[in-house]
Amino acid sequence: MSVIDETNNETTFDRVDETSPSPNKKHKKLFKKSPSRTIAETVMFIILLIICGSYLYILIWGFVMGCMTHTQVVTDPFSLPYEWHLGNYIEAFKKLEVNGTNMIQMIGNSLWMTIGGGFLDVFCSLMLAYACGKFRFFGRNVLHATSIVIMVLPIIGSGGAYYRLIYNLHLNDSMLYLVTFCTGFGMQYIILYGFMQNLSWSYAEAAYIDGASEAQVFFKVMIPMCISPICALFVLRSIGIWNDYSTSLLYLKQMPTLATGLYIFKSQMTYKVRMDILIAASMLSIIPVLILFLIFNKTLLDLDLSGGIKG
Repeated sequence: MSVIDETNNETTFDRVDETSPSPNKKHKKLFKKSPSRTIAETVMFIILLIICGSYLYILIWGFVMGCMTHTQVVTDPFSLPYEWHLGNYIEAFKKLEVNGTNMIQMIGNSLWMTIGGGFLDVFCSLMLAYACGKFRFFGRNVLHATSIVIMVLPIIGSGGAYYRLIYNLHLNDSMLYLVTFCTGFGMQYIILYGFMQNLSWSYAEAAYIDGASEAQVFFKVMIPMCISPICALFVLRSIGIWNDYSTSLLYLKQMPTLATGLYIFKSQMTYKVRMDILIAASMLSIIPVLILFLIFNKTLLDLDLSGGIKG
């Protein structure tokens, strides 16, 4: 290995000690696991394996119960079906009807509510986080403090006022109810605000030099750099909206979602003594959530909030 000495304009050579360990050997020695660490990792792996197995068992158990008769569901739910009734899932698909709305229509209501509400909630939070995290303007601290206060204070006391506001503005039983998601506050804002503060401004400065506008910097520079947390927050928010039955029950009575339909269907099947149909319908309702999680599971696990220029 040669080293150039710029002061003497001479080239000197360092002696290589053949007895010294190679860098690869040092690297392996440095990261060699101790017995205690190996034991701890093994114990944690076993615990996580048990947790994953319990979740998988619940899904399998729910599917099996959906193939039982009502009598077996009530008397012997933890055994295999005496007779497999796969037709319960088809029957549940046909019988799930609330206020003249069938299951197909309820799935459609759930989709526009979930996709539209999740997108508007995360996008508005992203715009507010970008403005507060990257710009200095009057009222910036007030907006940030308001978001924190909204998260801390209980929302139960505002239920009556919110209910009256929705009906006075005639947002009930209408797709215009989606405007209620355009707030920009909440947990999504807090996470995106922290991400924006750590995000490098070098790319934006380069874009400004090239003549980019504010909108181009936001959509073509900043959003691509934070696509990972955006997708993760959208998935989590969408799952919450998909499983929310109270909103549709209160404000979208003529446009029930699938979660609301199952909530009402539960009472109907309890009185009609058809718990098998109820369980089959419940298992059908979680299929879209499982598909969404399987598609975006890597995004959720590889969430990076560091931001900035890598390397």
